[in-house]
Amino acid sequence: MATSLILIAVLVASCEAPAPADESYVGELRPIAFEANVALGDMIGTLLVRTDSSGQLYQRIVDLRLPGTYAVLIDKAQRVEPPPEFDAHHERYLQFLAEMLGIVEDLDFAVASEDFDGIAVSFVRARAAEKALAVSLPPEMCQTIAPAGSRNLCAPADPYTGYVADLDIALRRFVARYEPATQVPIAFGNVIRSRLALSLQPEVSVVIADTIEEVSALGPPGLFADPNAAVIGYLRAIQVEWDALADASTTTDPILIGVLEGRLLESYCRTITGDLATTTDLVPPEERLGEALSVWFGDTESCATRGA
Repeated sequence: MATSLILIAVLVASCEAPAPADESYVGELRPIAFEANVALGDMIGTLLVRTDSSGQLYQRIVDLRLPGTYAVLIDKAQRVEPPPEFDAHHERYLQFLAEMLGIVEDLDFAVASEDFDGIAVSFVRARAAEKALAVSLPPEMCQTIAPAGSRNLCAPADPYTGYVADLDIALRRFVARYEPATQVPIAFGNVIRSRLALSLQPEVSVVIADTIEEVSALGPPGLFADPNAAVIGYLRAIQVEWDALADASTTTDPILIGVLEGRLLESYCRTITGDLATTTDLVPPEERLGEALSVWFGDTESCATRGA
């Protein structure tokens, strides 16, 4: 089993955009990607359904035959000949399939041995893998090949420019690395979710620190300076919450995850309804800053439900 769950290398296309994807290449890869995405969806869907016994879960996972599916898909994808300008992206897709094969093999083992923490880890790794793939592909491939649940992280077909383009990629990389660790479904139970949060804390802290450094180095001009500062302020606030987790005295307290999630949501809502909202409103709409920020700072519904 891989030791790192979320510090997956997010490979980004070079600044020089490739030519539009060759239709014959995309057409040949599309059914392979469709099968891979169905397999991922079946895996996630199965893990989110409560079962009466571990034996029942084992049978459901075994019936999916995920390792065999991904092994066949790797073989099929290796037979596809991409146009030269898409060689690197095709290799990245093969890397994703190989990563998923390793994840589902570990999942089968965890289910067979009734290792429920290991099952949750497999869930997180799968979500991290799909999100990292979406960030790494050019938009003309991403919207077709990436799993549907991660296509919000595809680069925009109409590229941003200047500072907004730099902020966009920084935020998409952040979401790809951070979100899988922070949105482990309640179906896994609060004891497991609390233990998982504690085990992921060192990696999450690195992700946040990396993003603070990247956003701080953007050098935002004029009206962009205050929104940039608001993003950094948010990152520092959640860094405090995650760092405090390292001092937790127990790994089995089911309350721990609820307290953490409540504080993270409080920081989030305070940001999107406060400084970030007021300073973004001062930036002309044609700059598309709000659009770029929405990849992470767009969940107003959760804050409305909370009463923020």
